[in-house]
Amino acid sequence: MRESADREVTKAREAPLWNLVDPGGIAEVGHEAVSQWRVPEADIAALLESGLPEKVTPRGYFFHAPQSGAAPGVPISGGDYYGIGFFGRNRIAVESGSGVVYRFTSEGVGLLLNSSVCRYVECVWRWREVVPVMVGLANRVRGGGQDGFFEEKIREMVGCMSGTDPVAANSDPFLWKNIVFDS
Repeated sequence: MRESADREVTKAREAPLWNLVDPGGIAEVGHEAVSQWRVPEADIAALLESGLPEKVTPRGYFFHAPQSGAAPGVPISGGDYYGIGFFGRNRIAVESGSGVVYRFTSEGVGLLLNSSVCRYVECVWRWREVVPVMVGLANRVRGGGQDGFFEEKIREMVGCMSGTDPVAANSDPFLWKNIVFDS
């Protein structure tokens, strides 16, 4: 189990993004609409080239369904945002202009998820790759298998997410750290 888990975590951390994208599990992205979004060109390219995983299982944390319109469709918290999906019941949206990705609570409070769509795309595909392994390790620990291996793999994935988006890593809270630890 350890050797296999270590291999999977290493792949999730180190593989080129194109090697993690599952063409059969991509949420439908309206190319025409997304190409008109008012966000940095690199963010548009990331959405069009890599897309977003439709859902991240086994827990179903993330469900992506990018809005089909070209105009911002999520008027939350006094700003204009493009809806790209949900984290549980919380809306995930991209700020018009900056391309910053937020998770909005049910009260409409925006929490920084990633500093750009590019970084979000990379983090969510890497998380999709590793979440089954992390959940398996977590279940093993919950079943009484106390060892440091699971905690080591958590630290490695938090480090990966921090390295992918140092701006988000310095925010409080760093949501990817919470997501990884909650696996």
